Amino acid sequence: MKKRFLMIIALATLLILGLSGCGRKPKVIALVAGAPDEVVTDGTFNFKTMKVYRIFDTGQVQVLTEGDYAIELKNPEGAASIIGAGIREVVITDMNYKDPKDKKKNIQTSIKVVDKSLATDPNGIHEGDSFLTFQFKEVVVGEGKQAVKRYAFTHQLGYSFNKDEVSDYLRIFKITNVGNETVQLDVTEEVAAELKNAPAEDFEIRYKTGVYDEVITSGATKGTINVVVVGGEKPIHSKSANWFDYILVIPVGFIMQLFSFGGIYALGILFATIIIRTLAWPIYAKTNQMSAKMAEAQPDLQRLQAKYRGRTDKASQQQMQIETMQIYKKHKIGMGTMFLPFLQMPIFIAMYQTVTRILVPGGYWAAKITNTKFLGIELSIGSHWTSYILAGLVGITMILLQWITTRKPKHLKNTSQHKKDEQAAQTERTMKIVSYIMVVMMVIFAFRSNALALYWIVGNLFSLGQSLLQKQINKKQFEKKQDETLGGILWNV
Repeated sequence: MKKRFLMIIALATLLILGLSGCGRKPKVIALVAGAPDEVVTDGTFNFKTMKVYRIFDTGQVQVLTEGDYAIELKNPEGAASIIGAGIREVVITDMNYKDPKDKKKNIQTSIKVVDKSLATDPNGIHEGDSFLTFQFKEVVVGEGKQAVKRYAFTHQLGYSFNKDEVSDYLRIFKITNVGNETVQLDVTEEVAAELKNAPAEDFEIRYKTGVYDEVITSGATKGTINVVVVGGEKPIHSKSANWFDYILVIPVGFIMQLFSFGGIYALGILFATIIIRTLAWPIYAKTNQMSAKMAEAQPDLQRLQAKYRGRTDKASQQQMQIETMQIYKKHKIGMGTMFLPFLQMPIFIAMYQTVTRILVPGGYWAAKITNTKFLGIELSIGSHWTSYILAGLVGITMILLQWITTRKPKHLKNTSQHKKDEQAAQTERTMKIVSYIMVVMMVIFAFRSNALALYWIVGNLFSLGQSLLQKQINKKQFEKKQDETLGGILWNV
């Protein structure tokens, strides 16, 4: 019994950690550097005006100080005209973190500059060797505790490079030839205007985390930004799907969007929850029947425990196990049915993931759900004053559901006359503690997402109806069984 409850607690803990995304030490996945104020000089570069950024797999961006990195000037690879124009590669090495792809060396990045004192071509840079280089601006979105720092070189899954707000995030320099001289031109507004008119398809939606090269152009001149895609939920799409998505999340997402009549998100959640819970009803019914049979078997099990109380020798314990199995057989309790509740978990996890991911841009149905309000409450947000209302309803419905499901039916209240032993009482107390913890955790998660809260409220109310109906079915089956038993006794008499 003790092992069984330890297993239940372990599984509950794993589920909670899986849903919340347990914490771990962030890993550095990229290093990005912005250009100094003067990219073209006579060899007197002021690298103090250059900013270097360390990006973690959590999406956190850290601006490095001078002691955190080392700089080395190198000749770039390519045509001789590049070196002849004085173009040099500035290699920046992070002194504290290794390259995630090669643990033998530290992570690096590079930018290009022009040292005219090293140029051997009197005509300056060739037009074909012209390039764009970038300085990155820090943009603060939101206020107070909700404020988030954003940069052009990071975005979340399901999004593409933000081409429409380039002037807010970037300062763009064009290194080109004017009058046989290499010059640095600020072309930020010019490039921003070009990008606003560019087709959205020019920049791919990213479905997997990683570092991607985004090419920015100004006429025939190009520049590359290393964009790091981290954070956020995966869009519901085959390009980001794993086997679990293919089997459950995508089908559930299809059902949800199908019943989001008029693009109303709340209707999709309502109908999808009812449909999925109804499809899972056979599993629920079997589980409930098993619980009812276990309640019926309690008198026999308690008599058995009383019989062997204090007998700890191996032979007695083996005999107790044999007699326990005989009781299970008598009440038609199959050991395999005890694992039925775990069959529902993948379905519930799929619903959880669908609710939290269906609105992520880049997904199959993100654009089809246009109305995300329910009774004036915005479902696409969380940690809002309206979240207190929904989270409170989640807690109330969950407590009510637990009270209904654990309450012993009237027809079984007199089936157990033996006093519970200390182990059974301790087990019951442990289960109550676990149930309270689960309620608290669900309320916390519900507060973080209004959509998730609505799903749990609908699911809890549906489960309440399920429980009440199943209790009536179990009562009738018990009464029928009692009548058959009484009829058999009278017949024999």
